[in-house]
Amino acid sequence: MKIMMQDRLVACVCWMLLVLAAVQPAVAAKPLELNYFAKHPDYQYAEISPDGKHIAVSLIQDEQIVMAVINRESMKVTAGAKPELGASVNDFYWVNAERVAYTISNDPPEYDFPTGNGELYAVNADGSQHKAIFGYRAGREFEGRNTFLRRKKNTYAGHDLVDLLPDDEDYILISEYPWQVKGNYWVGNQYAKPDLMRLNVYTGLKKKVETLPIPGSYARTDDKHQPRICIGADEKSNLQVAWKPSADGDWQDFAVDSLQGTAIPLELSTDTGTMLVWASDKTKRPRGFYQVDLNTASSKELFVHDYADVHRFMRDIDTEKVIAAKMLTGIPEYHYLEGLDNRTVKLHQSLRQAFAGQDVVITSHTSDGEEAIVLVSSDRNPGAFYIFNTKTMKAKYLFASQSWVDPELMRPMQPIQLQARDDTTLHGFLTRPEGDGPYPLVVVPHGGPHGVYDSWGYDAEVQLLANRGYAVLQVNFRGSDGYGDAFEEAGFGEWGASMQDDVTDATLWAIEQGITEHDRICLFGGSYGGYAALMGAVREPDLYRCSIGVAGVYDLPMMFEKGDIPDSRSGLGYLRKVLGEDEQQLQARSPASRAGEIKANIMLIHGGEDVRVPIEQAERMREALRAVDKDPQWLVFSKEGHGIFAEENRVKYYRQVLKFLDKNIGG
Repeated sequence: MKIMMQDRLVACVCWMLLVLAAVQPAVAAKPLELNYFAKHPDYQYAEISPDGKHIAVSLIQDEQIVMAVINRESMKVTAGAKPELGASVNDFYWVNAERVAYTISNDPPEYDFPTGNGELYAVNADGSQHKAIFGYRAGREFEGRNTFLRRKKNTYAGHDLVDLLPDDEDYILISEYPWQVKGNYWVGNQYAKPDLMRLNVYTGLKKKVETLPIPGSYARTDDKHQPRICIGADEKSNLQVAWKPSADGDWQDFAVDSLQGTAIPLELSTDTGTMLVWASDKTKRPRGFYQVDLNTASSKELFVHDYADVHRFMRDIDTEKVIAAKMLTGIPEYHYLEGLDNRTVKLHQSLRQAFAGQDVVITSHTSDGEEAIVLVSSDRNPGAFYIFNTKTMKAKYLFASQSWVDPELMRPMQPIQLQARDDTTLHGFLTRPEGDGPYPLVVVPHGGPHGVYDSWGYDAEVQLLANRGYAVLQVNFRGSDGYGDAFEEAGFGEWGASMQDDVTDATLWAIEQGITEHDRICLFGGSYGGYAALMGAVREPDLYRCSIGVAGVYDLPMMFEKGDIPDSRSGLGYLRKVLGEDEQQLQARSPASRAGEIKANIMLIHGGEDVRVPIEQAERMREALRAVDKDPQWLVFSKEGHGIFAEENRVKYYRQVLKFLDKNIGG
């Protein structure tokens, strides 16, 4: 089963693309071909079967994400899944020792939060019984001898895995999200309450268990695999949580007076009558672990970091209970809730010592806990997968995520800390090229911007720039996730204001530190980062020589009218919460409305099929710049979405951006 799970529940889409250049480019050791950084990974993810006999992996093949099942003994592919053209495998998991289930997404593989097409397929490890078991095409197959009585039905709905039901190899528990007809299409019914279903992983037959109380919500089970927790959002995009005091009880609101906002339950123990929650207290400190007594509704702090949210958690190999918190504080930190007498804690600490300076994630393990797949990665290592034997404490190399990448040729990502003009502490990262500074610098505001933050790890585009002699500065401005609710909420209503000031202050810090000099700095970002790149050119016309926006937002009022965010009640609520509805202020904070204040040279890059930030945003910005006789460089990829994915396009993209930067801040 998977041990590591991301716990941030609501996040806005971002896709950040970075490429930069220099005034008199520093000499970069061993310049590498653009394709070195444009190539897709060999392997994306790997998970071992419960009996340890097979490994399921995902990889990119012909611009699609596909799945393969590998026999451990022969290391040959015995089963696989390659969806029709234009679709990709979205997720997969072992439902028992012989059968793996997977979902399909019709979104391009680069899409940050792919929206699956609702279907669930399953296949045996030997390739047999490969079929759709849920979705709008599942009813095309017949089951059982009496097909008239046992015919499956097409289900026009999406789904979410709730519980693998480990004591029942034939069934899993899912939540079903009904669709409705809108015009000529089936779309999700955002007002419908999901049904919980027991689904047979071989036949696709299902049986309703109950209905969840919150529209569009998802459920989690207790330690007896009974649905007890329901998590969703209201029309203002605020989280809602409900729970059942007993397995056969009624749903009721869940709140803890001593905790701020909504506490997110992670696990419920029926034996102790306690619930582990991820939350913040009334002071809005960083989110951490609290234990809630279900009888008294009182809370007890288990762990809270000084300044960083708990980002992920790790489960025990033997009990599946949460035993560790992970924080992305520069090089990731871990806090263990158990001591070294715990097998999983001892295992993980040993692995971290063996792979010093890198992050270690246990992706999955066998049902007896004797073997586990481990992913090792760092700022210079894209990731390598190992099989680890918990008895012999020995690791065996499986394969690398990007086999051609030599970590010795990559540059380290240095965690930094600085003070903003109002004395707010900001965290970020600096990647320096080889040689002595000052360097040409590109400041890269991340996308999102809320629910997202820059973290330590391998980034091909950052490494490309460092390889060519450029320094890259990334700062987690207020509004970013990862540093507590108060820090994130400080960015609400501050697009183009204090959030932009933080980016400026980080740039000035880099100058003061001697990292770079005036006239050698460019802004570059994607999605919200594209907005910040252009707004920085508006707010600080004499600080930046050039600015590049990729899939950026340039007209804030347009966000309420175009794109997929305002299509849902939660998306519209999100926009109202983080942007506000003051039309005059929105116009004043839109780069397209203030093009006349821009001195920097501009490059706009967009995908013609972007549904998150439609190309009309870029067209509006180009029109505004042309109106003041400042024609931007224009690069559109007609078949790309919210980012540049195809390898051929990525090479062209890198080449054009580097050429633009050489012209503006190169020698």
